[in-house]
Amino acid sequence: IFFAETQIGIYDMMSRELISTFTYEGATYVHQGWVSADFTTLYANDEMDEECLSGTIPHCRNLSGSPDAYPNTRIFDITSLENVGKAREFINTRPHPSIDHNLYVKDSYVYSANYEAGARVYKIENDYSLTDVAYFDVSNDCDDIVNCDDPYGGTWTHYPYSDPSITIASNGYYGLSVFHVRLDEMPSKTGLFTTQL
Repeated sequence: IFFAETQIGIYDMMSRELISTFTYEGATYVHQGWVSADFTTLYANDEMDEECLSGTIPHCRNLSGSPDAYPNTRIFDITSLENVGKAREFINTRPHPSIDHNLYVKDSYVYSANYEAGARVYKIENDYSLTDVAYFDVSNDCDDIVNCDDPYGGTWTHYPYSDPSITIASNGYYGLSVFHVRLDEMPSKTGLFTTQL
């Protein structure tokens, strides 16, 4: 799978041939994503769509200004690589408006970096939709995209592969944060990371 800002493509690496390309309405800068553990679903974040929706970038296509530019993860059914399903959206309205960035899938959770809305953990539900179950905001510098000196502060990446209950978040201002996440003890409503190590 490759990400080329306004489209996503799937290659057959054995034959080195392009299988398919696809996009979604308002695609602006999609450059990273991850597949579910069973390889049926692709999750991707578009790094600039929230800024486009907020009206802070003048060159955006097909997006109207709105101060309510919440992190928006696209969900694609990739069970048919030749005919990828239309994108579903998970718009996370729990945090304040912010920009999403890199994400990774581990088991039945998505670990997403949402810049000024922090390191977030989403539960993958049976229908592959997402539910926000945990977060930690490393900066607290901004409460929205429009009234923020640097909406790209906060969490740049959120890496879950070092240990079963440890995740690592990084950014350019506050260094490296290491978290102990107890997902098996999460309440039914959103909880915080238990410890910042």
